[in-house]
Amino acid sequence: MSVLRPLLWLLLLTAMLLGGWGIWAQPEATAIVAPAPTPLAGPAPAPPVVATMVRWMGHWQDEDRREDLVHEVARDFAFTHPGIQVDLRFQAELMGERSKRRTAAFIAEQVRKPVPDWEIVWFDDDITQEVAELLGDPNWEAGNLVDFSGLPGFAAAHKPFITADPFYRASFGGLLPGPFIEGQYMTLWVNTVVAQRLGLAVRERGMTWDDLLGYAQRVQHARTAGDPTYLLYEAGDWLTTGFLFQALVRSRFPDLAQAVAKDGGPAKQGALRAAFAEFAALGRCDPLLPGHRERVWHATRDLPLRDACLFYVAGTWMYSHWRGIDALAMERMHPCELPTPVAVDHALGGYIPSWAVLAKAPGREAAVQLLMHWCSPDVANRWTAYTKNPTGLRGDLERLRAAQDPFERFMLDMDAKYEERVRMSSDPAFVLGPGGAVLGRALDEALCTLLEGHGDPTVLADDLLRRAGEIR
Repeated sequence: MSVLRPLLWLLLLTAMLLGGWGIWAQPEATAIVAPAPTPLAGPAPAPPVVATMVRWMGHWQDEDRREDLVHEVARDFAFTHPGIQVDLRFQAELMGERSKRRTAAFIAEQVRKPVPDWEIVWFDDDITQEVAELLGDPNWEAGNLVDFSGLPGFAAAHKPFITADPFYRASFGGLLPGPFIEGQYMTLWVNTVVAQRLGLAVRERGMTWDDLLGYAQRVQHARTAGDPTYLLYEAGDWLTTGFLFQALVRSRFPDLAQAVAKDGGPAKQGALRAAFAEFAALGRCDPLLPGHRERVWHATRDLPLRDACLFYVAGTWMYSHWRGIDALAMERMHPCELPTPVAVDHALGGYIPSWAVLAKAPGREAAVQLLMHWCSPDVANRWTAYTKNPTGLRGDLERLRAAQDPFERFMLDMDAKYEERVRMSSDPAFVLGPGGAVLGRALDEALCTLLEGHGDPTVLADDLLRRAGEIR
């Protein structure tokens, strides 16, 4: 027994060595890790795209569907030009108010800078005149604004006379500063509710100067009997009766080319004196709604809607202004032809650019693309449908021929009567000669003085002619 026990232990140890040693003696398996794939060679990632910035001073804020059109075109352009970022701001956002004079001062400041801060500015014939006076340079546009006249597609997008008639270039220093989107006729807007209250049957077509004087006398007489109405609305920062003066001068010239010529010769001098005498006669009727010198146009342009006066001299653009304020009250306002002592076959109005591109601005090329985006028949059709105003752009306007309201009828009647014989001068050079190009404010002051019933019309006319002659 004592011999067998050691033998059993020996056999057990031998079995363990032969059958199980490998469990502990086998080396551990080595994990096989596939090497990371080598990246394929290729171009480096593209740097992020930096959008070109275009700073755009908007126009037509709070003017009913005109403002809608601005936002529509801005959205269309953003969709088709993702590499251009547009910073659209209206004048009130930039300057605290909407004012042509403030805008002109802004543009003059930009022009004086080596590199302007803005690419696209609000622009028209009144503003360029103001800038010319601020800079003392009647031809300031050259070198400071982009000339669109030679750009591909510009001429084809416009009615032929815009690019063919030298008048439009002459109005802007020899260039075409942008699309001529806006067309208008200068009118004498009548408040039909006031006219009915006063028992007046106002002639909406073919009104004469004697007609207007008769209305003025009736309004003055009614006021002595207690009626609060005045004949005309005016504002201190924009004397729109200057359009009436221009119509009076031009009615003395049957030939349109002579009417708009900047010659300042004896015939124009005679027309100036005659028109001043007519303004003096109107001034004797105390026509102006009191407070006109302190009145700000944009803040008070609704007064004609509120039955404060019988008439307002302004363009057909007022349709959009007043609809934006009070569409229901707007229905009482009807456009009339401007009264003249002699009937002629040309009218006061025309076509203007709504914006210009500053030539030295950093985003100039992108800004040009934005304004060229307006040059399409689609925009032309939307403009006429939204605003009831003509446009210098080509478009298919047949759907307006039915004339659904007094505003469309007026536009179509004027189109048929005057066709392309519609012009408007942006400065007094049309009557004072070249030296009058920087005397716009002096002329406005003389006209306002006459309408207030003050001043001698001959003395005031002679003083302007003398000053214009000295500038020559």
